[in-house]
Amino acid sequence: MKKSKLDIGINYSKENAAELQRTDAWLLERNGDVSASITKKLMSCGKGGTNISWNERAKVYNFSAGVVKFVYEKMQQRKTNRYIDQGQGTKEMRYGTIIEPLIFKAAKKHPAIKKFLKKGYTLELVGYKSFHDLPGAGASSDAVLKNQKGKVVMSVEMKACTGWGTHYERTFNLMDDKNMDFWQTQSQMAAWRVKKCIYIVAEPPTKINKYVFHEGDIEELYKEWRKECKLSVQVIKASKIHQSALKERIRVVNTIVDAYLDDESKDLRELTFEIINQYKNKSK
Repeated sequence: MKKSKLDIGINYSKENAAELQRTDAWLLERNGDVSASITKKLMSCGKGGTNISWNERAKVYNFSAGVVKFVYEKMQQRKTNRYIDQGQGTKEMRYGTIIEPLIFKAAKKHPAIKKFLKKGYTLELVGYKSFHDLPGAGASSDAVLKNQKGKVVMSVEMKACTGWGTHYERTFNLMDDKNMDFWQTQSQMAAWRVKKCIYIVAEPPTKINKYVFHEGDIEELYKEWRKECKLSVQVIKASKIHQSALKERIRVVNTIVDAYLDDESKDLRELTFEIINQYKNKSK
C-alpha cells in the first residue's frame, strides 16, 4: 500500500483512510446505531432540564421534544436496514474531510502529541467501533493513540473550523458538557474504553474554497495551510457520570424502537413518552 508523505510516527495513507470510513460498508455498519456524531441531539433536554446537573437522575430522563424524531430515524434505519447516503455534506464538512491529512501532519509537531511519539506511541486511523456493553451504539474516532505494545490508550478527534464562531465554541473554554463536541468525544472514549481523548482543533483558513476545490494533492497546500491555521490541542478526560447518562438514554431509545417494531399499530409519540416515564419511575 502506498503511503502518504508523512513522517514516521503517524500511520496515515489515503487508501487506508478511504477504506476505513465513509464507505458503503462503514455506512451500513453504523446504520441504525446511535453513533457519536449524533449524540448531541440525543442528549438535549426539555424545559427545566438544561440547568440541572447530570448528577440528578431527573435530567437523564428529561428528553427534548426532538426525541420522537430521533427515535423515528433510528427505527426506520433498523426496520429497512437501508442507510441514506447524503453525499459529502456541506462545503464546510467537505473541507474538514479534505484537510484531515494536513491536521495529522501538523499534529505530530505539537508538544502535547510529540511527547507521546517520542516514546514510541503511534497515531492510527480507525473505522467504526461498537460499544462493548451496549447494542445499537458506536463511534468513529478520527484516529486512536496506541502505546508501544499496540494497545489503544486514547481516542483522537480532529476538528477543522471554517469560522471564528465555531473556533470560539470549541476552544475558548476548556471542554465541558456545553462544548459542541462534548458528547461526541465522550461517546468515542466509551466505545474504545479509554479514559482520555486528544482533541485537536484547527483555526479557520482565509478561503476554504482554495482547499475544497483544489484539484491536485492536498498536501501541496500544506505549508500555506499551516501558516494560517494554527492548532490547539487539549487532552480531555472521560466522565463516568456523563457516559452513564448517555448509555441510559441509548437504552431508552433501543427499548422504544424495539417496542414499536413489535407492534407498529402503536402511536410512536405516545409510546416514546410512555417508555421514558417507565424508565423514570423505575429509577425512583
